[in-house]
Amino acid sequence: MKKLDTELLNKLVGIKWLQDGRDYSGTDCVGLMQLYFSAKGVLGVAPMISEFTSETQDEIIKRIIEVNTIVSLEEIQAEDVLVFKIEDELHVGLYLGYGRMLHAKKDGKSRISRLTPSWEKYFLFAIREKDGKIYIPPAGPPAAIAIALVIADYAAASFIAGGLIALSLTTIGCLIGTAMIGYSIGLAIQARQTSKSGGSSSSPRYQFGELQTTSSNQYPVPVLYGEARLGGNIVFQNPVMGGEQIDLLIVLCVGEIESITDVRLNGEVIGNFPGCSYHAFLGTPTQNVQTDTGLDLDGIQYRNTAMLHVHLETSDKLKGGRPNVTCVCRGRKVSTWNGLVWSAGHSYSDNPSACIRDYLLMKMQVGGCGYLTADIDDMPFGEVYDYCAELVSNGLGGQEQRYTVSFVIDQKRTASDNLTEMLVGFAGALIRSGSKLKLLVAKTQSVVASFDEDDITDLKVIQKELDQKINRFGIEYFDPTQDDARILAWGAEDKVDQDERGLVEQTLTIPSINRKTQASRLSNQYFYELKLCPISVEFTTSLNAIGQEIGDVIEVTHSLMGWTNKQFIIQRIEEDERDLFKITAQEYNPTIYNDRYGATIQSFDYGTPPNPYAPVGEVSNIQISESLYYLHRDGRKLDNAVIPPVVCLCPCRIDDRNRS
Repeated sequence: MKKLDTELLNKLVGIKWLQDGRDYSGTDCVGLMQLYFSAKGVLGVAPMISEFTSETQDEIIKRIIEVNTIVSLEEIQAEDVLVFKIEDELHVGLYLGYGRMLHAKKDGKSRISRLTPSWEKYFLFAIREKDGKIYIPPAGPPAAIAIALVIADYAAASFIAGGLIALSLTTIGCLIGTAMIGYSIGLAIQARQTSKSGGSSSSPRYQFGELQTTSSNQYPVPVLYGEARLGGNIVFQNPVMGGEQIDLLIVLCVGEIESITDVRLNGEVIGNFPGCSYHAFLGTPTQNVQTDTGLDLDGIQYRNTAMLHVHLETSDKLKGGRPNVTCVCRGRKVSTWNGLVWSAGHSYSDNPSACIRDYLLMKMQVGGCGYLTADIDDMPFGEVYDYCAELVSNGLGGQEQRYTVSFVIDQKRTASDNLTEMLVGFAGALIRSGSKLKLLVAKTQSVVASFDEDDITDLKVIQKELDQKINRFGIEYFDPTQDDARILAWGAEDKVDQDERGLVEQTLTIPSINRKTQASRLSNQYFYELKLCPISVEFTTSLNAIGQEIGDVIEVTHSLMGWTNKQFIIQRIEEDERDLFKITAQEYNPTIYNDRYGATIQSFDYGTPPNPYAPVGEVSNIQISESLYYLHRDGRKLDNAVIPPVVCLCPCRIDDRNRS
């Protein structure tokens, strides 16, 4: 997807409509296209309606075909000009990708709108600049429509000759109309505070203390997204009372997953224990655990469940009770985004968008949300997928994907709470737009509409109180390089404010993050979001709100507050019975989303400390020496006592962990 000039788009939003206008004081839809391409260094020709005559019709048709590249719906991309026939007039708009279009609305202002399904029936064709030039079809009255219909016929013939098939407008992303409810962009702190499911105290993976293999019928089968070390839950043991040889069957998570590696007993690689082995099952729909292990499982096949069959034998290194078994799993295979559509097949991905989409579509019987594909707006999910996958600095001279997810759903919680834990790990938000679910992410984006005192009534400005303004923010994450210990990554700090008001800090534990780099970048972003965006507004407006939805960035101009094009991001839209819209929006600062780190990223070598749970090694080099005195049992030295011939001392080296 092309990178668009956000600053330029912001300048082109909010221009008043003026027929045949060709500058920033007023323009029509064709003139808006000319302004955009001229600013990009492309020679844009936009015939005016006042200059159009029937005698120039053939010449215009010829120039449209010769100067431009006519593209099919299948090939439409960002910066193509879309041409529509709406009733008796033509309308053009600049496609921005992901189902969005910049256009000038008659008797209104230029804006960025989403392509709803209703646009499909009006679509004629699209054009693309060629060799640094573009010739934009004249819009407006019926005489111009004749030109467009000729071009549409020409385009259709060209596509058929080329073997292309005209697809539905859903190919370029038919999105949804105005959203009425939804979450705020950014922090999910409020959602977590209102949760009735509790925190992570009952999670085998995220509770305090060492990761343990459980043996309980109280836990659900976990769902794993991304990569994580799991302890699993024992569902079969033979013999039940134990013995010199034991077979364990351990459920790990819902399948199918990518891999199971690094199996350990009491923290030590299983291959170091004589006679011990394992067989990994990835949770395929065709696996048969009973057949492959030879265990008597009463015919249960455990299909679609990732498991470990562990065979244990007692030895000098393994004795004294059932060991703790852990392994590293690369989680559930999901549908992925290729830039245009979501794949029909499934493969491993730790992209947050792909994982959340999979969780929404997963059947409720196996722990998912149970939505249908028709309930998901695929294009916004694809946009977030691309954003998360972009490479950013890793702070050590290399690059990494901007956002990944590592999250285990292993306790009884509401689906909304599980989604919140994943969303807050990449500053995401899930909203309902019309009849569909849509995924958003906090990032730099273009303004889509502008509001001024002609549009706004009942303006209400809300500012955070002083004690709500923090001067330090940190994210606690789980670090797999340090045995999944909870590590706190701090963002930027306001030292001056700390000296004046004292330390006012806030921390947030995010179990879906397992990288220090991601935690540091996000804590920095959240700090400045809380620090630099303390103002929110509420106001009532009418038709200018049509087409806007949660997550859109708008500009507000108001003399009372002294604002000129001040940017806000919409958090909520409500419509009343009078067809008026109440908009709630938070202050927006695009400079926050810069992927900067809150602190320097350092890499430490912790060496290879000995495993405290490993069995004691073989005792050797015992030394025996003769004592020169004798101590009474009360500690007194007896000078005249009978001295025993020898006393055993053990200054010997047992292993690296034990010296005496």
